Amino acid sequence: MHTVKPRPRSGLKRSWILSTTRSLSIMLLIGSGCSTPRMENVQKLTNHPQFPKAAQTAPEFTKTALETVAELEYQIERCK
Repeated sequence: MHTVKPRPRSGLKRSWILSTTRSLSIMLLIGSGCSTPRMENVQKLTNHPQFPKAAQTAPEFTKTALETVAELEYQIERCK
């Protein structure tokens, strides 16, 4: 009588390992998030002793510069 040996399931095991590795990698990426601290450079600039003079001398430039800094910080803080 001839006995049939069960076929090894190495393909299934390899597939499971790859699937698990991918899942863990995705979970780590999502779970780690972005831990960038708040930059608050607009606050630093407006607290500078020369800020009032800059705002009076070049109000539009100062406004645009602060808006640009705020927008760039926002993009960095949300990990864009």
